Amino acid sequence: MINWLIRKLTKKYSQIPLFIVTFNLQKYQDSGEEDSCEIKLHPFLRDDDYILAELKDLIDYIRDVYVMEALSK
Repeated sequence: MINWLIRKLTKKYSQIPLFIVTFNLQKYQDSGEEDSCEIKLHPFLRDDDYILAELKDLIDYIRDVYVMEALSK
């Protein structure tokens, strides 16, 4: 699935996304913030704790500032 998405988001593989964050509104409504989003990192960045921590902070900021139900409309 991620390879299909990369093909759709790139032009002839000349640009590769470094990370992709997806929010699942159904999981958010069912179980709250736990497991409601998914982070896909480029393999070179997967072991970098600083980048992972910054992305988690970004996700927490988005959850705090935006109303998730309003974003789905």
